[in-house]
Amino acid sequence: MTKPVVSAKVDKRQAAPTGEPSVPHPNSERTGTNYVEATAFRIEVEKEGLPEDTARMFVKGNLTSSVSSQLKNEVSRLIARGFRHFEADLTELLYLDSTGLAAFVAAHKQTQEVSGSFKLVNPRRLIRHLFVSAKLDTVLDIGPATETSTDGSI
Repeated sequence: MTKPVVSAKVDKRQAAPTGEPSVPHPNSERTGTNYVEATAFRIEVEKEGLPEDTARMFVKGNLTSSVSSQLKNEVSRLIARGFRHFEADLTELLYLDSTGLAAFVAAHKQTQEVSGSFKLVNPRRLIRHLFVSAKLDTVLDIGPATETSTDGSI
């Protein structure tokens, strides 16, 4: 009796710059992005149409221990440029861990030190639940949860 031949498929996809495999995002056909690009953490800052000392930050992707310092650094940079009041739009924040929660508390403390404010707006229900479970809704100014995101996920 012969033994069956076991073959293994080798994944020849190139690794993304982060070292993670480039995996198609569920909406990649529509958006033209892969999973790593869709979940990469980034902050976009908007100042137009806001008071002179106010900045709106769009926090996007996954906020984890490997990138949580970026939030604090961005707030520090903006404070140095004269901004005191911040609105962090969490519409596209997909995931955060405990260090991500701590980064928001640190940003809040930074703004308090300059008599400013830090407000979180448009969190997804799951993201808002994380803040509430950690009892951070008693420390941070958190707006109501959005029912669904733009792609229909919650």
